[in-house]
Amino acid sequence: MRRFLALGALVAAAMLGAVTPAFASIGVGTDMRSIEVTQPLVAGGTYQLHDFTIINTGSQPSGFGIQTSPTSKPGLRVPTSWLSFNPSAFYLDPKQGINVRPTLHVSVDATPGVYQVLLLGVPKLPGDLAPGGHMNVGVGPRLSFTVVQPNQWQRLYYAFKGWMPWSAIVVLVVVVLLVAVAWLMIWRARSRRVVPLSADASDEAAE
Repeated sequence: MRRFLALGALVAAAMLGAVTPAFASIGVGTDMRSIEVTQPLVAGGTYQLHDFTIINTGSQPSGFGIQTSPTSKPGLRVPTSWLSFNPSAFYLDPKQGINVRPTLHVSVDATPGVYQVLLLGVPKLPGDLAPGGHMNVGVGPRLSFTVVQPNQWQRLYYAFKGWMPWSAIVVLVVVVLLVAVAWLMIWRARSRRVVPLSADASDEAAE
């Protein structure tokens, strides 16, 4: 009898262990429905956008990633390469949230107009945080912004920026500042060597 009860307890424990995961859920939520950029964005510029929060609304830890998706709203489509996220992939415990900061890089040859895109937090299986997750459902804000063409000076700036990396620009600025400081020091040294004539010397020179 005792062996039967012990065996029954083991079977019940095994059944409970097998059934428990069925009640676990994976879910995702967000604190923001939309991110609307009110000022026009110049083509060629890079912009830091408003943070949004992705929340694990499920009952078990899960991995998440950020993906973009077209929206049903009218507007131009945002290329995937225009957006980057920090972080772009992460793990969350149940009810835990994390702030995600999107950065928008508008191409210099972007078509002027209104753009719309969905920024989605997508649940992923643990260990599967590479782009292109297994789930196609997600939650996140809708991003909308307007792109305008740069003026002549902005075009020159963005062209120069694309041609010369920031590291080279910094080095160039430092070199220019050093040359300016050296020239100023030489000019001051030469100015000190010029001795002004005294009043008596001036009178003698006049006679």
